[in-house]
Amino acid sequence: MNEPKILFCDEPTGNLDGDTAHAMVELIFGLNHEKQTTLVLVTHDLELARKCQRVIRLKSGAVISDETVGLG
Repeated sequence: MNEPKILFCDEPTGNLDGDTAHAMVELIFGLNHEKQTTLVLVTHDLELARKCQRVIRLKSGAVISDETVGLG
């Protein structure tokens, strides 16, 4: 079976309780690492964003910053 090359996540923890949100974060970042997928994550959660390798910030539809922040 072919593995997905890109995993899109739009506010993956937005409406979840803390334990379920933690499990979701472990799942998506685990898949990202294990399957070497590109992860496109949209979030307002700055703590979650800090787990990503690159953060692109938008305001009113325009890019206001693009930074490499960590190792994922």
